[in-house]
Amino acid sequence: MRERRKSPSQAASAAIALEAEITSLRRRMEDAFVRCESLTSDDVMTVSRILDDKINDYMRMMQKN
Repeated sequence: MRERRKSPSQAASAAIALEAEITSLRRRMEDAFVRCESLTSDDVMTVSRILDDKINDYMRMMQKN
C-alpha cells in the first residue's frame, strides 16, 4: 500500500512537533545524566536511544521534503 504524501502544512506541523519532542528528550537525557552522574547509566542510555530514533525520523522527514 502506498503512503499518502503530506501536504506542505501537514509536513511542517509534523516537523515542528518532532523538533519539540527532540528538544524535550534532550532535556530528559540531560536531567538523567545530572541525576545519575553517568553517561552510561540505564536511564541516560534509554532516553538516548529514543532520542536517536527521533533524530533519525526527523532527518528522513527532511530528506523527503
